[in-house]
Amino acid sequence: MFSLRHGLVLAIAIFTTILAANATQVMHKPANFMDAPHKFETGNATPRVIHKRGGAKAQIAYFTNWGIYGANFQPTDIVPGPLTHVLYAFADVSPDTGVISLTDSYADEQKHFPGDSWDETGNNLYGCLKQLYLLKMAHRNFKVSLSVGGWTYSQSGHFDFVTDATKRATFVSSALQLIEDYGFDGLDLDFEYPSSTAQGQGFADLLTSLRSSFDTYAAGKGDTTPYLLTAFRYMDVPSKIPMASAPLIMAYPNSKWDNIRSNMGTIGSPTSSSSTSAPTGGGTGQCAGIGAWSSASIYTDGMTAVYGEKLSAL
Repeated sequence: MFSLRHGLVLAIAIFTTILAANATQVMHKPANFMDAPHKFETGNATPRVIHKRGGAKAQIAYFTNWGIYGANFQPTDIVPGPLTHVLYAFADVSPDTGVISLTDSYADEQKHFPGDSWDETGNNLYGCLKQLYLLKMAHRNFKVSLSVGGWTYSQSGHFDFVTDATKRATFVSSALQLIEDYGFDGLDLDFEYPSSTAQGQGFADLLTSLRSSFDTYAAGKGDTTPYLLTAFRYMDVPSKIPMASAPLIMAYPNSKWDNIRSNMGTIGSPTSSSSTSAPTGGGTGQCAGIGAWSSASIYTDGMTAVYGEKLSAL
């Protein structure tokens, strides 16, 4: 039986992969995170939502490809029992074309694990992606999505392509090809962060295009299970969530990037910028966000994934 202790060990191991990376590789809060989010309209794609299975909840975690080095956390260390979804982080995207690319060929495709042959002929897949695929084959309800972006691959205009319809279409085609080639169950987008109204609207349009294309692709293959689409974003609820499979919260329980509590720990908003200010339990905090989704009849099934910079309370 899966114990609380094992669950904590798994959580620590997963988040250790994040801490092993340079801070620029992981997620940051936007400078204007206390401001009211902008609203952007999406199209008419059919929403696809992650639902509970047999009373259980969807539990989602990142697996970072750089975690196999300093943290020595391998895909073979993943315990899929309580974990239902893994977001494989991070892929990059070209701002000039919208083409998605993997970021570490050794970790992603080449590293040999126990049982991998050195004598096979042909263009064979190894690395973390093969191990995650084998994990899916052994646990048929376990899902793996490719995560694009993160802090590093959102900088220097990497997501500028979202304002160009042609490049958005290329991004969608590239995503479908990666799903086909590597057996991903969907795509996760971590765009940190749209810096203009045009980028916000372009991102909303991209989500709509992805949802429609994923559904068309699934229908063509005879798949009855929708491909997953998730996103971490600072965006108004009605504009993003209907296109996504599940809402994902960015929550920092104890951040090293500033000295205020703000929305950290999924508590609420600070009364001031002082590190000693008490959270109000409302405003722009995570509790307020979940409350908004619940009132919009969105946060009703499964579990919202929470990204935390570290678990210092354990």
